Amino acid sequence: MRCLIIFALVCAVIGAGLVLFASSLPVYNDPGAPGRLSGELEALPREERFKEWYSRLQKHETPHKKLSDVGRGLLALGFGIGGAVGLWKAYHRYEILRKVVPLLIIWNALWAIRIPLSEWYHMLRQRRSDYPPWGDSIGIPIYSESVAWVLGAIVTTAVLVVLRVRHPLPATIRISKPASLFTWLRAFFIGLWLVLLILCVVSGVLDGDEGMVIGPVVGCVVLLAFLSAKQERDCVTPDKEPHGGEQSTS
Repeated sequence: MRCLIIFALVCAVIGAGLVLFASSLPVYNDPGAPGRLSGELEALPREERFKEWYSRLQKHETPHKKLSDVGRGLLALGFGIGGAVGLWKAYHRYEILRKVVPLLIIWNALWAIRIPLSEWYHMLRQRRSDYPPWGDSIGIPIYSESVAWVLGAIVTTAVLVVLRVRHPLPATIRISKPASLFTWLRAFFIGLWLVLLILCVVSGVLDGDEGMVIGPVVGCVVLLAFLSAKQERDCVTPDKEPHGGEQSTS
């Protein structure tokens, strides 16, 4: 855990440094380029306008955007790892977090924070002229993504509830070898889910999408808790028979 905390601090410090350095640079080598380019492309068909906009605008960009995106992504990664370590410690310390309802509340909260972060993501890009002036309102992607996060929370919560059936949450998060074909399939499914979250984190760091970093990083702890859960029949204490009851002595 100490190594993770150090790594989180390093990511946060590097990220903050990149953001500060990016803020000292202009977004474009010619500040009037976006407005002038918009006027030059006004007569073109809509699809061609978009293609030319992104192609020609890139020629006027300084390293500001890339440095700012990666810097914010690393900052988010630092905060996410810090939150994951905190949840890991709290899970093992407080029994209430080892119950399914509190853990699912945390899971849904991780989806909920993506809504304001989506708004921040698109507003930032609008301010630095990533989107052409004639493009659709950023309210559309913000709304559609918010709906997607709500639906994602509902669907994944239902999946976790199913995965929880006959698999009580463990007192200690520890990955062990599955004992049956069903548990192998269950572990394989959660494993793929974890890989998907890691890919989201990598993409989010490079793109400066804080919502794609913080939520998935902390969410990995929740999935690891479900992955560590064993079937009820495998959770028999040594002083009891597998089917309950005690053997009679003669």
